[in-house]
Amino acid sequence: MHVPLPGGSAELADIKTLMPHHQDDYQDLRLDILDAKEKAALAALAAANPAAMPDPSAEPPAVRIGRKDLKPVHDLVCGWMVQEVSFPGVLPWDEGSRGRLCEAAGLGAWNALLIALNPYFGVLNGEVPKESEPSATT
Repeated sequence: MHVPLPGGSAELADIKTLMPHHQDDYQDLRLDILDAKEKAALAALAAANPAAMPDPSAEPPAVRIGRKDLKPVHDLVCGWMVQEVSFPGVLPWDEGSRGRLCEAAGLGAWNALLIALNPYFGVLNGEVPKESEPSATT
């Protein structure tokens, strides 16, 4: 899929190339991030009150996954799906690629790429892609 970016473009792999192992890796990474945040929140509670015994049956503290937390998830999906970028030094996609893309083309290029990847994230989250409706001919 061709994605216009400010000052250039990118090519994404077809969404149909996503396989169950991609979804497994994606979901596992999201769970790992959430687990790490919950453990950090529990450690912070214990540090705030070292005399209190933690209740093993208590629910873990509520945590949110923020944008910074999602960077490894974005990098994972971009590594699978971004096949070409018209800016040098961005590919192969790694943890520094987002920064290099923004240095070359600005934050708008990353935002455009992220918007183009929304359907991919949807499929990885279990959504069924909307197929184009057949056109009626008379």
